[in-house]
Parts: sequence; structure tokens; C-alpha cells
Amino acid sequence: MEKTETVETGEARSLLKVGDVARRLQLGRQTCYLKLRRGEIPSVRIGRTVRVDELELERWISAGGDAS
Repeated sequence: MEKTETVETGEARSLLKVGDVARRLQLGRQTCYLKLRRGEIPSVRIGRTVRVDELELERWISAGGDAS
């Protein structure tokens, strides 16, 4: 499920859960967590949770991010 957050600019941004990111990249959840932990996929921490900004993920993919 996606969650929408409002950032300082006032625009709504969609933050994805790790499972959603894994499905988009066709990766297993554990592989996705590993790539997030290594900093290979852009992410933000909110308390103990990890979220990925949908726009940043799309930019990362367009820039040739390794999705395998």
C-alpha cells in the first residue's frame, strides 16, 4: 500500500513500503532490504520504518539503477 505525505513544499509525495518497491523492481523483499541497507536504492527512514519516495525511485530507475 502507498502512503501519501505532504513535504515542506506543500506537494503530496507518495512513499512506498519495501514490499511495494520489491514488486516494482521484481526483487525479493530480502534482496530489496539488502539494497536499501547498502544505500543502492534511495530511501528515507521514518522512525524504525523505511520508505522509498516514489518519484525518487522512478528517477533512480531512469538513471540506470540496478534493479537486479
